[in-house]
Amino acid sequence: MQSHPLTTALMLVLLTIALPVIAEIPDAALVTDARAGLTQVISKDGREVRMSETRPTLKIDVVYPRLPGNEPAVQEANAAIAAHIDDILGGFRRDYREFVTSEGDHEGAPWQLQIQYDPVYTSERFWSVGLSFYHYSGGAHGGTAHVPLVFSKATGERVPPAQLFRADADWVTALAEACFSDLTGRVAFSEDDAWLREGTAPVADNYRVLLPLAEGLQVTFEQYQIGPFAIGFHQVLIPYAQLAEILNPELFPPQEPVPDSEPEQEPQPEPAAVAAPGPRPEPEPEREPAAGSAATNGAEPVGSTTAPDAPPPPHVRDDREHPPADAPGNVRGARGETRGKTGPGEAAQTQPTAADPEEFVLP
Repeated sequence: MQSHPLTTALMLVLLTIALPVIAEIPDAALVTDARAGLTQVISKDGREVRMSETRPTLKIDVVYPRLPGNEPAVQEANAAIAAHIDDILGGFRRDYREFVTSEGDHEGAPWQLQIQYDPVYTSERFWSVGLSFYHYSGGAHGGTAHVPLVFSKATGERVPPAQLFRADADWVTALAEACFSDLTGRVAFSEDDAWLREGTAPVADNYRVLLPLAEGLQVTFEQYQIGPFAIGFHQVLIPYAQLAEILNPELFPPQEPVPDSEPEQEPQPEPAAVAAPGPRPEPEPEREPAAGSAATNGAEPVGSTTAPDAPPPPHVRDDREHPPADAPGNVRGARGETRGKTGPGEAAQTQPTAADPEEFVLP
């Protein structure tokens, strides 16, 4: 059967448009195959991509970030993140096809792949994206792995672990010493642990999962690297101050020294007030006892001759009209004034905001 000339011409036009794009993507067939059959959703702000697929024998759930902006470096980094996701997806699908081909019908629990990411760290010179994925392909349990992606803000190119440090620095030894010291202080390890010593030895292959964060450099030791599966993976956070001499200054510019502040002086007590010179006031003359009082032998009168309902003298405060501030019933707004405050160790409560449910769904 011959094809219609118009159909052939249209296919040639589409192929001519698509070829340059395909040529720029490594292993384009794998990229296309990796996302086939997946439901893709991009968040409304364009900062996150979700993909999923659920079948009785296969379950895939992927979420990964997109850096904001349209600059060439941003586009380069986003393309690299998407390509890495496709590599993981493609490898998982390929393994599953080989399993079904060799085993025939799939019986048992479904194969699973879950990809997530940590909050993106944006520094002055680079972006740091930490991916983690869980995969299950049968057996007693699945496995977890981590992928650090560091991109230069100047070029958008990925920064390998060795380029986080000076070219002449013995960075593996510095990391090995810091990590071994930290891990031996944990319950699961001891200094004579041969598995730990081998997994933290100063070789580059032991320090492939390096993720720069705001607080320092995070080193991840994967499952089975420094111990059995039961202890899981372990992470060590090394402060940048501890690595200042070996870090790459193009990515970690030296910090300006902070000038020492002057010590605070204790407040001096104010001098006591001195009375101004002048004539001393004369003492008030003693009053004669009132008639009918009970004064005897110069003793002070007992009780008061003032009637109970008589108002107090002008110089005496009348608490009946103006009760003191600490009198019962005069605690004004005490509970209301402390509402919303937090005590030591307590976090202020905030009202959650509803997320915008609107999303763009890709066909």
